[in-house]
Amino acid sequence: MESDERTQWGKLGTLTGLHLISDMFPGYMPAILTPIREHFGLSLTAGIALLTVLNLVTNGMQVATGHLRGDRRKPFFMPIAFLLTAALCLLYAVPTGSLAWPLLLMLMIVGGTGVALFHPESMRAIHGLLLIPSRMKTPIIMMGGYFGFCGGGWLGAYLVQRWGFKGLLVLLPVAAAACAVVFLVRFRLAVESDVSDRDAEKTSLPFWSLFLIAVPVCTGTTIVVMLLPTHTNLLGLGLEFGGRSSFLFGAGIGTGGVLWGMVARRKGELSISVISIFLGIPFLILYLAYAEFRAAIWVLLLCGFCFGGGYPMIVSLARHAAGMNLGGRMGWMLGGVWGIASATVLLLAPFAEYAEQAHGNLTLVMYVACAFFAISGIHGLHLLTRRP
Repeated sequence: MESDERTQWGKLGTLTGLHLISDMFPGYMPAILTPIREHFGLSLTAGIALLTVLNLVTNGMQVATGHLRGDRRKPFFMPIAFLLTAALCLLYAVPTGSLAWPLLLMLMIVGGTGVALFHPESMRAIHGLLLIPSRMKTPIIMMGGYFGFCGGGWLGAYLVQRWGFKGLLVLLPVAAAACAVVFLVRFRLAVESDVSDRDAEKTSLPFWSLFLIAVPVCTGTTIVVMLLPTHTNLLGLGLEFGGRSSFLFGAGIGTGGVLWGMVARRKGELSISVISIFLGIPFLILYLAYAEFRAAIWVLLLCGFCFGGGYPMIVSLARHAAGMNLGGRMGWMLGGVWGIASATVLLLAPFAEYAEQAHGNLTLVMYVACAFFAISGIHGLHLLTRRP
């Protein structure tokens, strides 16, 4: 493990940048769902199914790979990850017609596998930075992911709107550069002994109790992120505006997570998670009530900022939760929760299809996200009151 604090902060910054790049590629998929549907003749249900396959592979593979190489300190999967993720840039090469659907699924599987390979090892890498508190380094690296995913939506929408699917090819050199950085920077991965007796909150919470807080909050977030660009486009606000809306929501989550992490030093990570989730719900309701107005986009920033402390604090607590090894906990917390969230959104697809055809927008489906956030907050409050 590194002994110099400045070096550790530098590596944390590098890992945050790599996380941004990794999540940028799947991030533009929801933002360009409308042109994908139009180009390949897909229904909304089929489009959501395509995104769900990407998310399920991304997150399911994290659960599988999180258990692998748990006693090894050198990253093996991270450089491979960026090479596979770049497959998501190749939409232009998919022909229309009968081959379109299986080829699109293949791209989602290959690209999703790449995204999956990056995350468990990157989280083990930040837990190897022992001089930086987990309540800070966890939300910081996640900030990179949120900015990457939602910023990728904005960037992808702009590129496709201007140059079509070929515009996504400009991102290939970015993936190659990220792969090179992993080789150049000597990251070392944490093992169980590095985190078992360290950091702020010594009382271990049951991992699966934390998991049950994380699943609904991630489901609510997934509903917003996956459907927001389509929703704004149906409201007549345009493709690029949908990407910008996703970016502001993600930017709020990312920056909020870091600032909530600072407050957690005094209030505790579980308390901050619960407070953050409950504060975000009224802002989401307010946004949905006035989403047809362009100025409402700024409410998304506040909404994301409030929600920002919910999930990262739970991941931080999971670093020494009771159950499984560190890699397994990170795999389930980073992959399992989002996989379940994506599957839940797929179940909502027929409801979304009906809302699109009957009402011309997805407002009613988006309100379901509020219910999931409330479930997460209530379960967190229950765990907080029962905590010794």
